[in-house]
Amino acid sequence: MESIMNFLKRRGVGYFIVAVDAILALVAALVFFSTYSGAMANGMSDVVPETIGIFLLAGFLTEVVVLIVPQYRFIHLGAIVFFGLSLYKEIIVIPPLIADAANNVHYQGGDLNINIFYSVMIILIIISAIVAMFLGFYKDESELAEDENVQVSDKPKLIRVGSGGLILVAAIVGAVVSSSVLGGAVTPNQQNKGGVGEATTTTSATKVVEPEPDPITPEVREAAELIEYDFDPTSIIIKQQEEYDFSDSELRSLRYGSTRADHYLVYVFENEYSEGYQGQYNTYKAAIYLWDDGLFAGKSNSTEFKGYWYNSSLDGGTDEEGNDIADCLNMQSNTSRYESIITAEAG
Repeated sequence: MESIMNFLKRRGVGYFIVAVDAILALVAALVFFSTYSGAMANGMSDVVPETIGIFLLAGFLTEVVVLIVPQYRFIHLGAIVFFGLSLYKEIIVIPPLIADAANNVHYQGGDLNINIFYSVMIILIIISAIVAMFLGFYKDESELAEDENVQVSDKPKLIRVGSGGLILVAAIVGAVVSSSVLGGAVTPNQQNKGGVGEATTTTSATKVVEPEPDPITPEVREAAELIEYDFDPTSIIIKQQEEYDFSDSELRSLRYGSTRADHYLVYVFENEYSEGYQGQYNTYKAAIYLWDDGLFAGKSNSTEFKGYWYNSSLDGGTDEEGNDIADCLNMQSNTSRYESIITAEAG
């Protein structure tokens, strides 16, 4: 304990700021990885937002090295670079959210407030890291010179330098490798293009296109004719309820997909569209599956939602004799932006 206290007494203000920076970077990275999946705007997967947290963790590890071997002050510049890269990626992902807030449209998803929190945290870390660099890590420069003089016989210093070097290498390799893996996805268009060192050829010869074989073979047709399918989706009437219980166990266990044991599909909605915005071109896909017991599950890009549907309203869903009839098709959910989905007949 006495050796630790002596070690800390020799340190300058900048050293303790680095310690605070390391803690803040670790906290910011943990908060980021626990919240970013719902905080990014739609279509941000192409810019690999995960690298924001990866660079924060790399900066944290680099600051740990600075705390272990403060005599090598230049290592602290590496931490500032990692934090700067994290801020750079945040600057890339936040403009669509700012544009939505400015125009009050909110059609790109995400959460601007959380991204502002990310930005403020990273900026504070960078500012304090720069301040620490100028304040210095030693109270007395003579002690810095003493620590820089590492002899083979001085095992404690050798251990600190060696462990610090290993952690620094791990931080750099982890950041580079993780960024490469996350950013190395190949799109279908890229797969069709010739890569480096690959020869591409063209020909003017007319290509004969063979007709594709019918996927439905005579055996499949014969088997289909033998199946007696007596479910009529138009006969399903689901009455609107005054209130819905979104904690119901059957609803909570419902999973998104086109198949469900012991239940029939009544309606299916599927669509996609593309748009260009601020130099980006994104495609959005959505699908909703409505089941015969009044439950539905849907997915819009990466956002999943589920709830209840009805096609017989409380106000006008009865005939003259008081029998329930289908007069609408609406959905109720407790997921933000999908609380009420009202359909209308095309045309």
